[in-house]
Amino acid sequence: MTLQPNDHKHYSSPTRKPDMIVIEGHSIPQCNIQQPEILWLIHQQLIAHDCKSLLVIGSGYAALEWHVARKYYQKKLPLELTSIDIDQSQARLLTLCDISTRYNYNTRCIYGDSTDPTIYPEQMWDAIFIDASHTHKEILQEYFIAKKRATKLIALHNINTTDNHAAPHIWKSLRDKSRTSEIRTTTSGGIGIVWQ
Repeated sequence: MTLQPNDHKHYSSPTRKPDMIVIEGHSIPQCNIQQPEILWLIHQQLIAHDCKSLLVIGSGYAALEWHVARKYYQKKLPLELTSIDIDQSQARLLTLCDISTRYNYNTRCIYGDSTDPTIYPEQMWDAIFIDASHTHKEILQEYFIAKKRATKLIALHNINTTDNHAAPHIWKSLRDKSRTSEIRTTTSGGIGIVWQ
């Protein structure tokens, strides 16, 4: 589904929960990426490397997409967003509608299993952000799909997570074999960039 400007009213924010991450005063949409990490990704990676299209695999509430759109809009930069998630949440759809309405960016919302290559449109993106699956096999499947479709960079979230998450192990392997950048600000989260 492609959302167009003025299709829906601006996103109506639910009540802020005390444990939500706040990004430059915005607690809605709910975000699972720390402020220094998301701002590093947007400014020093996406904007600095002239990324005009972004695919987010494992979109959740579409918070990353919203903050990227907000920053691109402030700088009057072009942007096309695609969001993939298995969850058909109303919050995600409303956030993507808000991006289309508030910032006038083209957004595409895809529902499906992010490890299934057949759900992806036949297109390339400048940047792809992976934050969907937590198992070794699933993250590798998403990474190999992204590797065929990213022209500039692939970002992997949770490279510094200490729980039962496979991303840190995969990141170590990618970092040893590829040109990379990373940010780690806490004992969980972190973002790693693999350059194409």
